Amino acid sequence: MNVIAKLLCFVILASTATLANADSIPGPTTFSSGTPIRSSEINDNFLNIYNQVNKIGSVVTVDQTNGRVGVGTTTPEQTLSVNGTIESKSGGFQFPDGQIQSAAVVTRSNYMRVGNLQIAWGKDVDNTSTNHVRLFSITFPQPFSGIPTVTTRVDSDGTGNSFAVYDFTLSKTTYTARADEIQTRSSSVPTTLEYIAIGPCTYQNPDGPCL
Repeated sequence: MNVIAKLLCFVILASTATLANADSIPGPTTFSSGTPIRSSEINDNFLNIYNQVNKIGSVVTVDQTNGRVGVGTTTPEQTLSVNGTIESKSGGFQFPDGQIQSAAVVTRSNYMRVGNLQIAWGKDVDNTSTNHVRLFSITFPQPFSGIPTVTTRVDSDGTGNSFAVYDFTLSKTTYTARADEIQTRSSSVPTTLEYIAIGPCTYQNPDGPCL
């Protein structure tokens, strides 16, 4: 066997053995030193490689000119275009801002996360005020990445009395405020402040704090 024939056999054997792991294709014909090689044996080995590559080519398209790869599509419009569902078994997906998202929407009992937003809700009850001014202090279930926007509603035990909310402080973790009853000014009725807070949230753990 000449050098070129030996080299061809080596390439065929090595390539076919690697591809066999991908799709369990038939193993290559092996050759012994000094044994004549039939052209049909070489053709069979080459055909195994061709069939495997052809299977991949029917699913994957490589656009070398634009640096794009298509899976299930022959016209990829992005660096990677997939015509079908992309599944992440673990770890989630990392976005250009570094955020790793392992769930499309995270929903818990008192907050939820959609993309890079966190929405939190809850309430605080003032039972201790001795005058018409109520004091409220809220700690968000999970800290935000930045200062959130907070919307509140104050109710005096279902009486429908009106309150003026003022003198509030707001941070990534807490919200405090005073509410002045501007109608009956009763000091004995428990008063509830309900809130919804919406703000930025970059996170890696769905149950962990925003970073």
